[in-house]
Amino acid sequence: MQVNRRWVWLGALVVAVAIAVGVVPSLRVEERVMWLASQPGDTTAFQHPESGRSDALIALISAAVLSPIALFGLVLVFLLLVRMFQSLLATIRLPEWLSAPTVGMVSIATMYATTPLWLPPSLSALGLLARAYLVFSQTNPPLFH
Repeated sequence: MQVNRRWVWLGALVVAVAIAVGVVPSLRVEERVMWLASQPGDTTAFQHPESGRSDALIALISAAVLSPIALFGLVLVFLLLVRMFQSLLATIRLPEWLSAPTVGMVSIATMYATTPLWLPPSLSALGLLARAYLVFSQTNPPLFH
């Protein structure tokens, strides 16, 4: 008996949704957003009475648009490094499939070694986005006079 691929994908989707429904409430996302938004450098962001809500919306939209572009750039750089290392491995007659795991491990080691350089600004940016989310979602739109 042959199973149609659509039914397999539908079953996988149903299982994924069931797991997400069970796991997501236990992640306490709202508490983590509140913790990020309450960081000392981010508590005063978006507090202007007239433009704070619109500034928060602009920050959220900018993050939603620019994050996939940055992720695509990182994937592109990773693939470029894999191809460069693959050609080096071919030159010295080693298996080319070693290039992706090697570049991946070196990337992870580099990220770990440089954590003090990129982690504080990243947490600050996440805190700013969390503050923008809270300001936009929990404040009322301004009334026009």
